[in-house]
Amino acid sequence: MSLASYGTRHAQALLGALGRLARNPLATVLTLLVIAVALALPMSLKLLVTNARVATGDFKNAVDLSVYFKTGTALTAPG
Repeated sequence: MSLASYGTRHAQALLGALGRLARNPLATVLTLLVIAVALALPMSLKLLVTNARVATGDFKNAVDLSVYFKTGTALTAPG
């Protein structure tokens, strides 16, 4: 097969697909909507995570503190 015949086949496939899309406008719109949502979900999650990091200061300088009590220590201050 020559390069020109590949181009012709691709053009035929493109025109056929566009014709099928034009004959079923509702299905086309719904398909495009599903694709748009599928592409928007990961981007919106990335945006949410980035904004949450900025809002919380990224916890890079967070200090951990652990407190250990001896067994039998009273939980109230003597008074």
